Amino acid sequence: MYFRNSLLALSVIGLLSACGSDDNKEQPTTVPTTPPVSTEFEHQVLGSVLLSGAVANAEVCVDLNMNQSCDDSEPSGTTDDSGSYQVEWKSQTESPEYFLIASWSSVATSVSALQPLQVKINNTFALSNSSAISSVTSNSSNQLFALSEHGGEVNALTDIEFSRYQLMLAANKTEAEIQQLKGRLAVMLKALYGISAEDVYQLNVSDTVSDFFISTLEIQKYISALIADLVSDPLVVEEVMSASIEQFRVLIEQSNLSVLEYLALEPLEITNLINDTLVAQGYIEQPISESLLSQADWEVVLDGLGFKDTAEKSNPADNFTLAPTHLYSSFTLSYGDSNESMSGAIINDPSGTGEPKPFAFISNNDDENVIPQECWNTDLERWVNPDRADSGYEPRAPEIVGNELHTYYDGTEIAIILKLEKIDTTSDVWSSILSAAPTQYKLSDIEWPSEVYRYFTSQQGSVLCRNEDFITHEIIASSVDTLSSSNIAQSL
Repeated sequence: MYFRNSLLALSVIGLLSACGSDDNKEQPTTVPTTPPVSTEFEHQVLGSVLLSGAVANAEVCVDLNMNQSCDDSEPSGTTDDSGSYQVEWKSQTESPEYFLIASWSSVATSVSALQPLQVKINNTFALSNSSAISSVTSNSSNQLFALSEHGGEVNALTDIEFSRYQLMLAANKTEAEIQQLKGRLAVMLKALYGISAEDVYQLNVSDTVSDFFISTLEIQKYISALIADLVSDPLVVEEVMSASIEQFRVLIEQSNLSVLEYLALEPLEITNLINDTLVAQGYIEQPISESLLSQADWEVVLDGLGFKDTAEKSNPADNFTLAPTHLYSSFTLSYGDSNESMSGAIINDPSGTGEPKPFAFISNNDDENVIPQECWNTDLERWVNPDRADSGYEPRAPEIVGNELHTYYDGTEIAIILKLEKIDTTSDVWSSILSAAPTQYKLSDIEWPSEVYRYFTSQQGSVLCRNEDFITHEIIASSVDTLSSSNIAQSL
C-alpha cells in the first residue's frame, strides 16, 4: 500500500505540472550564493623615539600610503616619558609597507632637540634638480622618519637613513643597488658614531646623549647643509665625513669653542677641508663656495705675487699694498716693470695746520743695485744667503693650504702665511674697501678689473738678517748682557 500510494502521488504531481505550461521550455534553476568571508590581520608596532635623549609626547604615525605625512585615517600612538610607544591597527593586508613618522613640539620633549645650524654659504654650483628631503639633518622641524625594518625605532640615524633612501629613489637606483648602498651607509654610521650594537639603528638613550654622538651629529648636519645639493651621490655626506671627521675634531678642539659655537662661525678652514676632500674623492672640480680660490684663481695669484717664475709668466708681480692709517697709509706698487716699484705714504703737515699730503718715489730693483744679504738659520745654526750655491740651504716650495699660501723667509725656516680673499669689484665689500681708503689716493677713480685678490701677510717668527759685506765695529761693553744703545752709538 505504501508503495502504490507513493507512485500515484508522483503521477498526480507530474500531471499537474504538465497542465501548468503550454510549451516545452525548461524553467531556470536559482543557486544560492555564499557571502564572502572578511579577512583582517592585526598589526602592532612597538618602539621608541630618541634624538638627544628620549622624546616624550611625540605622535608616531604609521604612514601606510607612504606620502611622508600623517593622515587622519592612519594609525598613530604617543610616546611616554621614556620615549616608548605602541601602535595597533587592523587591515586586510597581511604584510603592509609603511614609513614611521614621529612629530612633536619643542615644549613636549623630555630632552630638548638640538636645533640644526643655519649655514648661509653663497653658492652658484648647486644642482638645478635637487630637492629638499625632510630630515633632521636638513630642516628645523621636530620630526624624525624611519623605515619599517628597524623594529619601530625612530631616531637621528634612522632619519639619516630615510633621507638617503629618498635620494636613492630619486636617483632611480635598482632594489639591489639600494640594498648595497644601505649596507654601506650602516657601516659608515656605525664607525662615525661609535655604536657598539650590531644594528646601528638600535640606539639607547645613553648613546644619544653622549657628547661624542651629539658633536658627530652636528658635524654631519653642517656638512649636509653645505654640500647636499652639490653632488648627486646619495652617500656623499657620509663619504666626506668619514674621510675628514678626525680633522674636524682637531680644528674644533683647537678653537676652544663648543661644536655649535665653532660651526656657527662658518669657519673658512672647515669649508676648505670639505672642499679639498670632495676634490680628492673626485666629486667636484670647482670650489663649493665662491669664497674659495680655484686653480685658475691660484694661477693669477701666483703669477701676480711673483712665484710663477716660468716662461709663461705674464704679470711680473703686479701688486698694490696698503698699510692701515696708523702706519701713515703707506703703500707700495709694482706694476709692469719688475725692476721698478713705487713706494709712498701720507704725511701730516709738520705745522699741524695743513691737510695731510701724499708723497711717493720710485725705486730701481735691478740686480746691480741689490745689496746681498744673509739671514740666520736656526736649523743650520749659521748665516745663509740663499742665492749662494754653496750655502747648503734648500728652499722650500710654496704650499697652498685652502685659501692660504705658505712660504718661508729666504734663507730661514720662518714661515710666512699669505691669507687670500677673492673680491668681486661690483660687491658692497669692495665699495667699503674703497670708501675706507685715503681719498688722496683716488682709488675710487680707477677702473678696476672684475675681480681682485686681497691678501693679509703674517710672519710666524722673528728673522735676523745682515748685509753680507758687513763692517765690524768693536763694541764697548763687558758682555752681551750689559750691551746698550749708548754702547752701540759710541762704537760707530
